[in-house]
Amino acid sequence: MKKVIPLLLLIFIAACDESTPKESKITIEPTELTDEEKNLLPHTGLKKNSIHFFGVSGNLTPEEQLVMKIIKYKNGNRSKDNGSAMIQDEFLSNWARTSISYKTNSDTIEFSFGSDKGRFTLPYNIPEKISHMFPSLLQESQTLTTGDSIYLGYWRGTTDNRIEVTGGTPTSIPDEVKESDLAFVFEVEVVPKES
Repeated sequence: MKKVIPLLLLIFIAACDESTPKESKITIEPTELTDEEKNLLPHTGLKKNSIHFFGVSGNLTPEEQLVMKIIKYKNGNRSKDNGSAMIQDEFLSNWARTSISYKTNSDTIEFSFGSDKGRFTLPYNIPEKISHMFPSLLQESQTLTTGDSIYLGYWRGTTDNRIEVTGGTPTSIPDEVKESDLAFVFEVEVVPKES
């Protein structure tokens, strides 16, 4: 019996050690609208081309968090008027189905980033007449580890009545986007928790 207790204790310690991830590893992939979402979309005030969906899965270490950001550029300058949300591991499952979206009124735009269980929304003033595009940059699954970041997409606007299509990848935003009259970039990264 005395030999069994240390053996059970050793197994318990090994099991506890395996339950805490040693490295954060988050996978983000593009997903399509479900039939239910397609039916609900007209009731939200959103258009199909004004929302992109992503699947989020994985684990974070207790020392790290997932940060979702909206970064604003105006006339080539990065603004200090940005927004972000920090997600810790215990809430990560709430973000399994994440979206980025926007709604416009005559002179405002409202961006939303998140899921049905939690989202943050930021309103910004925009020119009344502005041409824009809203592409998703994530075409395939991407994995993030500590210190990694990816761009999910961007909203780019111009008052010139025309807009050229620009590309981009999940790891880089084209200079044309940053130098636009107005642009908003959606970024996700894994960072250490702030003390």
